[in-house]
Amino acid sequence: MKNTTIAGAWAPSLCWNSKALCFPIWKDYFNDKDVFKLYSPTVVIAEMNEEDSNGAFASNGIAIDTYADSIKYFTINHWKIKLLWINQQRSQQ
Repeated sequence: MKNTTIAGAWAPSLCWNSKALCFPIWKDYFNDKDVFKLYSPTVVIAEMNEEDSNGAFASNGIAIDTYADSIKYFTINHWKIKLLWINQQRSQQ
């Protein structure tokens, strides 16, 4: 995972001890503006309803699923999580 950037509120905890650069995103607090242009994340980890980031993407008019090449859905305890592999050409538009 070297040279990979992973964004999202779950990113640091789910990717602990990886070689990826991981950072959280929280609306109106941390990394919630211009995420794709500033950081070019390869993967975004988000809850299905974006509750983990308090709707950081949706509040900035970003339909996060439209940026993904593929999406993997899974459950951790009672949280519904998705991993989105980001289309790099789409994210730079």
